[in-house]
Amino acid sequence: GFPTPLVAHARRGGERILLPDRGGRHHALKHVLQELEIAPWDRARMPLLSTADGLLLAAGDRVYSAGFGHWLESQNARLEWIRA
Repeated sequence: GFPTPLVAHARRGGERILLPDRGGRHHALKHVLQELEIAPWDRARMPLLSTADGLLLAAGDRVYSAGFGHWLESQNARLEWIRA
């Protein structure tokens, strides 16, 4: 389990995420997903995972925030988005 409650939700627009090795700056999720060449229809359906106070941790199983990625590694865990 996760150390704190998490919230799975749909994209609303305007989300920002802190990525590893990017100078400690938050980046627009929209631009990150475009850089990864994720198809627009997949971006629209991609679930997001956030903390209860709104900090974005993951977009599907393709993008992890710096802290969340490290936590997954330390737990020898992974996040899997099953596309229906």
